[in-house]
Amino acid sequence: TGLVTTAEVTDATPAVYAAHVDDRDKKDEIAQQFYNDKINGQHKVDVILGGGSKYFGKENGNLKEKFQQDGYDYVTNKTDVANSQSNQVLGLFSEKNMPLQLDATKKNPLLVDMEKSALSKLEKNDKGFFLMVEGASIDNSAHPNDVTGVMSEMQGFDKAFSNAIDYAKNHKDTLVVATADHSTGGMTIAKGKDYKWNPQAIHQMKHSGSYMTKEIASGKDPEKVIK
Repeated sequence: TGLVTTAEVTDATPAVYAAHVDDRDKKDEIAQQFYNDKINGQHKVDVILGGGSKYFGKENGNLKEKFQQDGYDYVTNKTDVANSQSNQVLGLFSEKNMPLQLDATKKNPLLVDMEKSALSKLEKNDKGFFLMVEGASIDNSAHPNDVTGVMSEMQGFDKAFSNAIDYAKNHKDTLVVATADHSTGGMTIAKGKDYKWNPQAIHQMKHSGSYMTKEIASGKDPEKVIK
């Protein structure tokens, strides 16, 4: 089994597959359940990739070290993901949510990179596997109406979806299900001859609106940040 997300691995969507709490914000407890809750003495999730390293460190029982003691690879960047040899892996690439694809450094794996790594490990099980892959930052960008962030993350999700479909074409017993939780940010596709969609300004942006907002809020020159 595998859980892959661009959010914290303890966030609501990945957590619902491996934890049982009465409040989605109990992320320390969720992380503990990832490690402590087992089936027939085995950890429930073999591949865990995403953000949220703060919930697996010293302040929450050194969970990442405990996973390593149980045979998991612990990876923190794109290179480590590619070189991971164990069939079980815990990958945490940021303290909280992973940075948006548009803003991330090259050391950060993309959603499709994490998906490919997960598939390469899980497909070794001759009894089959379950893998959840979440493009969580689409929603995270839509809430603050960050259109550049949304489009960037949609592009990342599209690559992961296309890779999943290609995998299914080569593995005929694979089912791919794609769904969305909800829509935020007011993005719509209009109708009528007077509607115009000019994405040139979005294509020219080198960072997301959220990234630029944080940079300006920290005191940097707005004109330099926007350029």
